[in-house]
Amino acid sequence: MNRNITRIVAIAATLAMGTSLAACGGSSADSSKGHVYFMNNKAEVVDQYKELASMYTKKTGVQVDIQTGAAGTYDVPP
Repeated sequence: MNRNITRIVAIAATLAMGTSLAACGGSSADSSKGHVYFMNNKAEVVDQYKELASMYTKKTGVQVDIQTGAAGTYDVPP
């Protein structure tokens, strides 16, 4: 059951990230095209995000860095 929930969350997060990155475009690796930093707070899906980021970078040339902050490792406003 917990594994299914993790998979659903991973798929939903992947789709959300793909949709949010769809507006960025390009065809070759070039730092002038920008750089995307994606903050992830779910350590269990970091591998899926990194795979998606790699595919996006290959397709568009826009570098994507996945930052993972687990509970207690980043500040959240009250």
